[in-house]
Amino acid sequence: MINLQKEWEQRFLDYQRSGLSIVAWCRKHSLPVSRFYYWRRRLNPKPKTNNAAVKWLPLDVRTRFDSKTVMIHVGQISVEVQDGFDHELLGQVVKVLKTL
Repeated sequence: MINLQKEWEQRFLDYQRSGLSIVAWCRKHSLPVSRFYYWRRRLNPKPKTNNAAVKWLPLDVRTRFDSKTVMIHVGQISVEVQDGFDHELLGQVVKVLKTL
C-alpha cells in the first residue's frame, strides 16, 4: 500500500506540472477520473482552508458577432479565444497568467 501511495503522490506532482485539466491528464495516462479523485481524497482527507482574502480583478469579456471569437481582458492582459482552440494551450496560458 505504501508503494501505491508514493506512486499516486508522484502522479499528483506530474499532474500539477502538466498544466492539463484532470480529465485530460487522466485520459493521457489511461486512468479513470474516479481513481484520481479517490486518491486525492485519500491523500488529502481534509480540504485546506485558506483564510486569505480573495483578490478580484476586473474582467471584461467581449464576443465578436462576425466570428466565433471571445476576447478576455484582465487588466492590461488580453487573450483571444477562437472556435476550435487548443484547450491544453489555453490552460498553460492561464497557469502562467496566475503567476503574474
